[in-house]
Amino acid sequence: VAAIFNLVNDCLIAQGKSPTELWNPWLYSLWYKRFMDVANGGCGGIGMTGLPAMKGWTAVTGFGKPWFPSIRNLAANANTTERSMLE
Repeated sequence: VAAIFNLVNDCLIAQGKSPTELWNPWLYSLWYKRFMDVANGGCGGIGMTGLPAMKGWTAVTGFGKPWFPSIRNLAANANTTERSMLE
Protein backbone atom coordinates (compact mmCIF):
# COMPACT_ATOMS: atom_id res chain seq x y z
CA VAL A 1 0.00 0.00 0.00
CA ALA A 2 2.87 2.39 0.76
CA ALA A 3 4.11 1.90 -2.80
CA ILE A 4 0.72 3.02 -4.15
CA PHE A 5 0.94 6.29 -2.25
CA ASN A 6 4.53 6.83 -3.38
CA LEU A 7 3.36 6.41 -6.98
CA VAL A 8 0.50 8.86 -6.38
CA ASN A 9 3.03 11.38 -5.02
CA ASP A 10 5.16 10.84 -8.14
CA CYS A 11 2.11 11.63 -10.29
CA LEU A 12 1.36 14.77 -8.25
CA ILE A 13 4.97 15.97 -8.61
CA ALA A 14 4.85 15.31 -12.38
CA GLN A 15 1.79 17.61 -12.54
CA GLY A 16 3.63 20.35 -10.64
CA LYS A 17 1.66 19.72 -7.44
CA SER A 18 3.20 19.17 -4.05
CA PRO A 19 3.43 15.62 -2.70
CA THR A 20 1.65 14.74 0.50
CA GLU A 21 2.57 13.05 3.74
CA LEU A 22 -0.85 13.27 5.42
CA TRP A 23 -3.00 10.65 3.74
CA ASN A 24 -5.12 9.64 6.75
CA PRO A 25 -7.66 12.53 6.84
CA TRP A 26 -8.14 12.27 3.10
CA LEU A 27 -8.50 8.49 3.09
CA TYR A 28 -10.96 8.45 5.95
CA SER A 29 -13.18 11.00 4.23
CA LEU A 30 -13.04 9.52 0.71
CA TRP A 31 -12.05 5.87 1.13
CA TYR A 32 -15.36 4.46 -0.06
CA LYS A 33 -14.79 5.99 -3.50
CA ARG A 34 -11.40 4.38 -4.17
CA PHE A 35 -11.17 1.04 -2.40
CA MET A 36 -12.74 -2.19 -3.63
CA ASP A 37 -14.68 -3.90 -0.88
CA VAL A 38 -13.57 -7.43 -0.03
CA ALA A 39 -16.79 -9.09 1.07
CA ASN A 40 -15.97 -12.80 0.86
CA GLY A 41 -13.40 -15.02 2.51
CA GLY A 42 -11.47 -14.36 5.67
CA CYS A 43 -8.26 -15.05 7.49
CA GLY A 44 -7.55 -18.01 9.64
CA GLY A 45 -4.95 -20.53 10.47
CA ILE A 46 -4.56 -24.15 11.36
CA GLY A 47 -7.22 -25.04 13.88
CA MET A 48 -8.75 -21.57 14.06
CA THR A 49 -11.51 -19.83 12.16
CA GLY A 50 -10.01 -16.33 12.19
CA LEU A 51 -11.96 -13.28 11.09
CA PRO A 52 -14.51 -13.27 8.26
CA ALA A 53 -14.57 -10.67 5.51
CA MET A 54 -17.95 -9.02 5.00
CA LYS A 55 -19.50 -6.04 3.25
CA GLY A 56 -18.06 -2.74 4.48
CA TRP A 57 -15.10 -2.37 6.82
CA THR A 58 -13.76 -5.58 8.32
CA ALA A 59 -10.80 -6.50 10.48
CA VAL A 60 -9.42 -8.63 7.65
CA THR A 61 -9.17 -5.97 4.95
CA GLY A 62 -9.85 -2.64 6.61
CA PHE A 63 -11.18 -0.42 3.84
CA GLY A 64 -10.66 -3.12 1.23
CA LYS A 65 -8.31 -3.39 -1.71
CA PRO A 66 -6.73 -0.07 -2.74
CA TRP A 67 -7.33 0.67 -6.42
CA PHE A 68 -4.33 2.66 -7.71
CA PRO A 69 -5.86 4.24 -10.84
CA SER A 70 -8.79 5.60 -8.87
CA ILE A 71 -6.66 6.85 -5.96
CA ARG A 72 -4.24 8.53 -8.39
CA ASN A 73 -7.05 10.22 -10.32
CA LEU A 74 -8.82 11.38 -7.19
CA ALA A 75 -5.62 12.90 -5.77
CA ALA A 76 -4.70 14.53 -9.08
CA ASN A 77 -8.16 16.07 -9.49
CA ALA A 78 -8.80 16.96 -5.85
CA ASN A 79 -10.62 20.25 -5.33
CA THR A 80 -9.28 22.91 -2.97
CA THR A 81 -10.96 21.48 0.13
CA GLU A 82 -9.86 17.93 -0.63
CA ARG A 83 -6.36 19.13 -1.50
CA SER A 84 -6.03 20.93 1.84
CA MET A 85 -6.44 17.55 3.55
CA LEU A 86 -3.46 16.26 1.58
CA GLU A 87 -1.09 19.08 2.51
